[in-house]
Amino acid sequence: MKIVMICLGVLFIVAVLGMSLLGYKLYRHELNQEKRIKDLQAYVQRMEAGNDEDAGRFIKACVDAVGGGINLLVLGNSITKHGLNHEYWWNEIGMAASEASKDYYHRLVAALTEQYEDVNAYALNYSQWELNGHDRNQTFSIIDPFLCEQLDYIILQLGENIADSSTFQTDCEALLIHIRDKCPNTAIIMVGNFWGNKNMAEKIKKKVAEDYGISYVSLEDLWDKEEFQAGMGTIVFDGNGKQHVIKHSGVAIHPGDLGMQAIAEKIVDCLVGGE
Repeated sequence: MKIVMICLGVLFIVAVLGMSLLGYKLYRHELNQEKRIKDLQAYVQRMEAGNDEDAGRFIKACVDAVGGGINLLVLGNSITKHGLNHEYWWNEIGMAASEASKDYYHRLVAALTEQYEDVNAYALNYSQWELNGHDRNQTFSIIDPFLCEQLDYIILQLGENIADSSTFQTDCEALLIHIRDKCPNTAIIMVGNFWGNKNMAEKIKKKVAEDYGISYVSLEDLWDKEEFQAGMGTIVFDGNGKQHVIKHSGVAIHPGDLGMQAIAEKIVDCLVGGE
């Protein structure tokens, strides 16, 4: 009987410790969730403040544009535009193009300029939408200053940074609905993922594009091919023309000049061929 009582006591202690540990984990989760929300709110506020001037100029140009030109907004992640980082990235362009004119956005604008009298374009890093998996709709205020009825095209280059795809389909749909509400006459083009290890996000994006009747630019034939990636040791230039060498593996797997060119050509084919 004494042994039974001891065993029951041990089980009780284990149960109490387990409940305490579970409670602590839930407490930590709530703290982390609250911190993420606060960090997002602070980020959105910084983005809104920093974007006001650029957005104002862009919207004015869209409104003032005359016939014969196009107004284009590109919403993407680091492949479209990455901010400066003194440790591994030195130019506010698409990572890891060797220079500004070689990233896919600038190549796209250059190619479209040959087709139209005037191209009014802007590229915005919207990776926070990807990263904020718990509530992506909170980030809409980042893009709202750039949305207007005069936009002809919006390109969505998003999806590579999706870690949790559980709400990704509904989030994609919500983003499209939000954009269409602000820009009812704008054609939307969704670009597929550059890396092949995000197949679930890729499948969801393709389905949403089909369901909502928007164009989809597949990058499947670029997946995991080293010739389309920058690679370690590649020389790139900052905005002042100074040379730097890619030594960061995360930067190295981004599209190099050849990959950027391929992405731009596929988007151009979609835009020009779809008219």
